[in-house]
Amino acid sequence: MFPTYSNNRDLVQWTAFGLGAYILTCWIQSLQIREPVTFEMIFGSKAFILSTIGFPFISFVTYSMAAFGPAFYMRNHGINEAEVATILGLMTAFFGTAGVIAGGVIGDKLREKYINGRLFVGFAVIIIAIPSGIAFLYEENLYLSYFYYAFFQIATPMWVGIAPATASDLVMPRMRGVAGAFYILMVSMLGLALGPYCVGKLSDIYFTNGLWERAEALRDALASGLSVLSITTLALIGACYYLPKEEKTRLGESEKTRRRN
Repeated sequence: MFPTYSNNRDLVQWTAFGLGAYILTCWIQSLQIREPVTFEMIFGSKAFILSTIGFPFISFVTYSMAAFGPAFYMRNHGINEAEVATILGLMTAFFGTAGVIAGGVIGDKLREKYINGRLFVGFAVIIIAIPSGIAFLYEENLYLSYFYYAFFQIATPMWVGIAPATASDLVMPRMRGVAGAFYILMVSMLGLALGPYCVGKLSDIYFTNGLWERAEALRDALASGLSVLSITTLALIGACYYLPKEEKTRLGESEKTRRRN
């Protein structure tokens, strides 16, 4: 019965994901027909595409941790629902807010000195998130695990403000709404739609193979989910390569438009 139920859940997941991908593709094609200049500036920019692939894969990790973090602590540390909801909720609210603000401030300061300054924050997220994530998942002491979890919650949302700012820098002002919409869609497709599902599926696979207990299966699945940050690393390296020259092109186009007006 379990395989049948699991297959049905997979069918629903991939049907919904496929429908979303189809709608997104249709929207991109309609944009190419209706607004070819906007289409070319957005989808002709390698830095834009790479950054809107790289950053959403960080949300893959954050959404999966948000979905299964409470279950992880209940299974691996034996705490109850009330405690995990209170502690993780407060920690996420406080440290997550601090991370978003810190990421934005640091990104803007770095952007004043380096054209890739905001992207550097993305690398900082990866450098902090991977060791702190592994530490809180595998630390046996509950309070030390909370300590590492706090660092993880500071690091992982630091990209939230800098990603749309980077996207906006690469397009003309009148195109920023469309660019922002595409960025949010990518976060939804790559992060929200795939993150919790893939980690949950991996946990089920680990458990049904009989090599892991349920608590260990979820812990190792969450740790495995951190590996997608390698995609973020490669994408941001590419974005750093293309961003300087593409931003100069964007500035040139903006100046031409201003003179025509």
